[in-house]
Parts: sequence; C-alpha cells; structure tokens
Amino acid sequence: MGSRDLAYRTVTRTELDDVRTITPKQMNIKPTEHSTGTTVTEDADGDWFVLGGEHLGAAIARRLQIQGIEVTLVDESHDSREIPGVQGDPENMDLLSAAGRADASKVIVATEKDTKNLLISQLVDTTFDVDDILVLVNIPERNDLVEASGHEPICTTSALSEAVVGTIEPRILEEETTT
Repeated sequence: MGSRDLAYRTVTRTELDDVRTITPKQMNIKPTEHSTGTTVTEDADGDWFVLGGEHLGAAIARRLQIQGIEVTLVDESHDSREIPGVQGDPENMDLLSAAGRADASKVIVATEKDTKNLLISQLVDTTFDVDDILVLVNIPERNDLVEASGHEPICTTSALSEAVVGTIEPRILEEETTT
C-alpha cells in the first residue's frame, strides 16, 4: 500500500479537546467512505500546510490564500477565523493527521527556532507523503544543514533584507537622480 493510499482513522472528540478544529466545509474537504468503512479525506493537489511561525506563519498563510492557494495553518497561537487551521503544536504528527491535510503536497515549516524547524521537517518527511518541504532558516549558516537533510531552505535573513532593500530602493534611486 503506497503512502497516498493511507486511510485516516476517525478521531474522537475527546482526542481533539485541545485542538480548535474547523469544519470539513471550511477546509473544502470531502469526507468519503472507504471500502473498509474508515473515513478518509480527498484533498486537492496543491494544498499547502504552514507549520508554526506565529505571526509570520499566519502572514505566509494569508499571502498564499490571497494568491488563491488552499492553505492550512497549524500553530500553537492560531486563532484566526480567516485562515483555516488548527491550534496546536506543529511537532504533533497526530494533530496534522487530524487536521485532514496530512498528505498536503507542500509544507512550509516556519517556527522561530531552526532546530525545531529541522525536527518538524524530518518528522513530516518520514510520516507523510509530501512533495515539497520548505524550511525557514533564521541563521544563514544553517542553510547547508537544511539542504543536506533534503529540504529546501528559505533564509529569513536574506528574504527580509531583500524585502527591505526592495522597499527603499525607489528612495535611493530618487536621491541619486536629484543629486
């Protein structure tokens, strides 16, 4: 049985007491009956998970949503009704399964700690069938480590510095033309 053929067991309400769940309709998930009677979810290809990151993770998820991409945010501080997701620890693989998008095709791991990001990316890689795992790296010297683990690093230092320079670049050009 391939990893795309996984059937999810039905999760009881008691198991989800510590998780704020959303309805399948909000997540655009269609529950279907598997031949074994187990409820499975059929997700569209292209679904994204954003794991962790507090305000940064929420901002990434929001920008993906604006671009028309279906996204689920899993974060301990998630409380938005605008972004589908669950409140909980993104290290908890059972939580990701319960969220209904365990086999998303792309995952962005965005906590504030590089070591936690690497751990989560490895857990996701070994637990689920995910096409792409992108890992935010906060300390540039760790890019090679993330890449060596088989994941795509996104250096937050480089991304932020490029965004800042891109924002101020018109002012710099304006100053150069006036002098």
